[in-house]
Amino acid sequence: MVDSGIAFITLSYTVAVCAYIRKGSPYFWLKYGAQDEPVYKSSKIRINDPDADYKLAKKINKIEARMLLRNGGEGWGWVPMFFKAVYTNADTFRMHMNAWNHVFAYLRHRQVDRPELLTRPQVFEYLEWRTSRQKEKSKRFPRRNTALWEMRMLGRIMDEAVLRDM
Repeated sequence: MVDSGIAFITLSYTVAVCAYIRKGSPYFWLKYGAQDEPVYKSSKIRINDPDADYKLAKKINKIEARMLLRNGGEGWGWVPMFFKAVYTNADTFRMHMNAWNHVFAYLRHRQVDRPELLTRPQVFEYLEWRTSRQKEKSKRFPRRNTALWEMRMLGRIMDEAVLRDM
């Protein structure tokens, strides 16, 4: 016998994208999302297109990957995966991960385990916290612009957290 609470958790993270044909429409249509709020959207792939199977599979894979990315985990563990998906250039990814490591150290210091626990005053306290920490190699203090850039990056992370319903 399956516990109903466990079954609900499992079902809430299933990803299903269905393709179907609407009467009178020349396009394939897609249905995805939660059962209580499904999304019906035109794929903009014509039914008579010779490469329709390939194009439809690509579009479905893209939607499923986006849905999995949004539903992936609690806490801050999803951030590196989010950066990997958004920043495909290796240097840009490395730069964002370096900044994230500093922000994440502050979040651990303040015991902010999840995005919903972060408050606006804590974000502004980061500026003082970051500029008061001496760098290990150069023994210099980070400048205000560095901390401000990292705060903007944290803003992008929090925007994504809102999209993920965190």
